[in-house]
Amino acid sequence: MKKLSFILAILILLTAFPFVALADNVSDLKIVAFGDSLTHYGNIETGTYDEYGNLIYKNSYPEFLQELLGAEVYNAGVGGNTTDMGILRIQNEIINQNADVAVICLGMNDQAYPVAAKAVLTPIERYRINLENMAKNLQAAGIDVVFATPNPVCDETGYYKDGPEYTYNNGMLPIY
Repeated sequence: MKKLSFILAILILLTAFPFVALADNVSDLKIVAFGDSLTHYGNIETGTYDEYGNLIYKNSYPEFLQELLGAEVYNAGVGGNTTDMGILRIQNEIINQNADVAVICLGMNDQAYPVAAKAVLTPIERYRINLENMAKNLQAAGIDVVFATPNPVCDETGYYKDGPEYTYNNGMLPIY
């Protein structure tokens, strides 16, 4: 998990470079890492909990991003969230935080095909529309958006299974 977090932080840093170049000082940027459990969790338990009752972990990719940039990075990851849930949180978790940049990493739970279900949790067209609406709302608030999404599906036995709509990570989002 530590290697994955580090690699993701480097990729986000490289993707966000144009925004970083516009800042007077990188450490002046306020970045919100917004997503699901892939954003929220690291690999070391702290024994403390956030306002949603989630156990806080260390070594998450937002922590690595903060260390690399020296900028303030707010971890707004909530385990189990889909884009339907995330779109309801952007006002409080990103806009009200006065973010300069939002890194959005959602998709694992949207494309989930729970073993007992007959369809993915979020149909792909609604997933795309949700992400487009997030980008438009954030840009209207003057916040730059970096997508670190979607993620390959988790197909761990008994957790999720690949569904017929397993196309969430095929680059179907327009560039913003």
